[in-house]
Amino acid sequence: MLDDPLLRDELDRAAAAVGVRVVHTSDSAAANRKTWSAAAAVVLDAAASTRCGQQALPRRSHVVVVSGTEPDASTWAAAVAVGAQRVLVLPAQEHQLVGELADAAESVRDQRLRGGVVAVIGGRGGAGASVFAAALAQVAGDALLVDLDPWGGGIDLLLGCENAPGLRWPDLAVQGGRLDWSALREALPRHRGVSTLSSPAPATSWIPGRWRL
Repeated sequence: MLDDPLLRDELDRAAAAVGVRVVHTSDSAAANRKTWSAAAAVVLDAAASTRCGQQALPRRSHVVVVSGTEPDASTWAAAVAVGAQRVLVLPAQEHQLVGELADAAESVRDQRLRGGVVAVIGGRGGAGASVFAAALAQVAGDALLVDLDPWGGGIDLLLGCENAPGLRWPDLAVQGGRLDWSALREALPRHRGVSTLSSPAPATSWIPGRWRL
């Protein structure tokens, strides 16, 4: 919901870069609960965020407030009221808008493919945490087994796929932006239905960074 034609153009460019369709509206009445919740992302200007905030719409992810100038206190207050996760200045922060739209589009595509996350932590070395985690991944079906022990021998060695081609932790050098799960999965070693993201051999020094998978 953007009244400014320049902001609409910026949004259209960002959406085109991601490959998503934009439905423009300047009528806050169009933002009923059904359409508000069904959209992959909602992009508002300050006036629209104020109107939507007054409607007490449910909280949701991927709500962005955009402005052509530095946001003032009223813009920030409206963004908080509507539950926006980001307030962006366009065109200066267009790349962040592209990333937000890409995340929203991917979350819609993967909605039916989301699964649970189970963390296995050993109380001490030799407690069997790696064996249990590997066994759990194998019975879980289509699973990703992530090795977060920088001092271990490598979970791929435990599975018997240490010589399989594919990425290990040191091969991932993304410093920013986003990492597409489908592309990552294709690049990882896979053995008996389990994809693995493993630590390297003990001779290699590495520390895993902060990742969101």
